[in-house]
Amino acid sequence: MKSKVLVLASALLAAGVASAASIAAGSCPQKAIALKASQAITLVNGYDPELKENWDSGVIYYKVSLVKGQSATIWISGGDATSMDFWEADYNWDDFSGEDDILPDVNFDEDFSRDDGATKGIYLHSDSWGDDDPSRITFYISIYGDIGQKCNLYYSPKIETFTTEGEEGNPRLITMTENSQKDVRNLIDGEFYYTVLLEAGRKYSIRTTGGAAKTPLTIDMGEEFLELSGFSEVDPAYSNNTANASLLIYPEQTAYYTFHVSGLDKQAFNLKYWAYPARLPASHPSTELTTANNYTAKGVPGRVRANDKADRSYYDDVIDEFLLRIRLAKGERWIFESSGSTSNIQMQVYDSTGAVLAKNDSLGNYSRDVRAAVKATYDGYYYVGVCNPVLADWDATPKSPTVSVIARNADEITGQGNLDSFDRADDAWGGASLLVPALGTADGSAVAIGEAHGPHVLSGGDWYDWYAVPCR
Repeated sequence: MKSKVLVLASALLAAGVASAASIAAGSCPQKAIALKASQAITLVNGYDPELKENWDSGVIYYKVSLVKGQSATIWISGGDATSMDFWEADYNWDDFSGEDDILPDVNFDEDFSRDDGATKGIYLHSDSWGDDDPSRITFYISIYGDIGQKCNLYYSPKIETFTTEGEEGNPRLITMTENSQKDVRNLIDGEFYYTVLLEAGRKYSIRTTGGAAKTPLTIDMGEEFLELSGFSEVDPAYSNNTANASLLIYPEQTAYYTFHVSGLDKQAFNLKYWAYPARLPASHPSTELTTANNYTAKGVPGRVRANDKADRSYYDDVIDEFLLRIRLAKGERWIFESSGSTSNIQMQVYDSTGAVLAKNDSLGNYSRDVRAAVKATYDGYYYVGVCNPVLADWDATPKSPTVSVIARNADEITGQGNLDSFDRADDAWGGASLLVPALGTADGSAVAIGEAHGPHVLSGGDWYDWYAVPCR
């Protein structure tokens, strides 16, 4: 697409200039200064080559050559930039041959201005040149104001963004630690945005100071927080402070989240933030499974994250109202299984660092009990937590029902068919055994427990088999 335009610079270049040596650098297109990445500039008295006289107003010309497909950003900042402006960029017609009034479709964006005019500039887009256009074109950029005004001029051979840190498109990155930190800022048009990496199962606190009764501050989490099932609440310790905001944050997924502080215009504020300390499983109360108790323990599945309700100074994802520990040798395979549950429960197995090795929920309508299996990767303690996933950490500790958990060494289980977890006969999709549906009600098991399938039996010891289960 090409269009006819009237270009002032081309007319000025075509006119003769008397006593060119006496003309100030930058005062007209013929004396344009080559653009650099950055330079300090001072506006000079503009010169009209056609009339051969000065304008008695400040201006300075710069020139830059762009190749086909290239774009650029040119901007000024600092000094007197707030009262200086760009004149639209013009072509050098000498770059063209043939019909000189037909110019390539190069876009000059309208002047942009950031920070109340402290930074302003123009974009040059030259990515739509035609095949018959020259491979390189020189452009003349002029800046005007009062004679003697100064600022800094910048040039980048690409499109730059000028979103100020703290605006929605450029949130400020902060890092959570277990030590309280502070960030002192000013709102930008009534808002300031942050982004932060939060870990699932942790608890975080953010709050503001600096608000006032007539100019209160608020904090809001970004949309992705709700999309990822996160939960937040007002910190009860600061709930009576109507001038400032506070949030306790409980992310369900590890991810980068955004939040923003809102208030009045450019209001100053302090943001205080920290992560509640997390304890390793060994620091939680637990019951050890040993030969003395036949690797069996009883307890009431409690809250997901109880963390000793009497002490709110720490928070982590370890189930600790019914937590068991067991010492395993590297390479051993163990199965943990509940019995006697009358409601949905959840079981998680942790290593010594608190990493979840296995997680399982109740088996729906057929059984309320759960099973989890792990293979030890080191000699030492492993931990098994059982909870009621419906209860929140602020709910009362339940007193019933009592559930039993038994731990069994999978390599020592007998009478349950093939116990070789690396049996290759049905460890691949192509060798999947077809299980015959059991008769019964719609809510019953679709497959008979203990049913033989080839040389194998559906059991807790045969871990790695593929099965084809018909639906009914």
